Amino acid sequence: MRWEADTFRARTGIRCQVRANRTATRLDPGQQTALFRIVQESLNNVVCHANASAVQVTITENDSKVELRVKDNGRGITTAQAAAPTSLGLLGMKERAGRIGGSFAVSGQRGKGTLVSVTVPLGTPGPTSTPDARRGPRRPHRQR
Repeated sequence: MRWEADTFRARTGIRCQVRANRTATRLDPGQQTALFRIVQESLNNVVCHANASAVQVTITENDSKVELRVKDNGRGITTAQAAAPTSLGLLGMKERAGRIGGSFAVSGQRGKGTLVSVTVPLGTPGPTSTPDARRGPRRPHRQR
């Protein structure tokens, strides 16, 4: 996440800070990847839509959950924009959060920015990394 923030800052000139209360996580690799992709999409939305000068990424982990918050100081997403079926980036983030057992929310306040929030309960299995594993167990091939 810190690497992504540094890359984002260098590419866009928008200040981006990451704060985390732990250096290691209990999230599995699939969950970590999903949160990373949500951060990437959130930062992309900041560049494309927010007209922001700063972004704060906060990751808080306790014994039962991980909370991710991406907050910018831009124009603020409207309720209609957040609910629009054409907001594919938001829909993708919501789906990613759901696949790892998490919840997703986005809200904005006019002139004060947008907040993307994801909460993932710990102990929830994340997505697998191989296509075969996602399909379930393979059936033995029958010889004819």
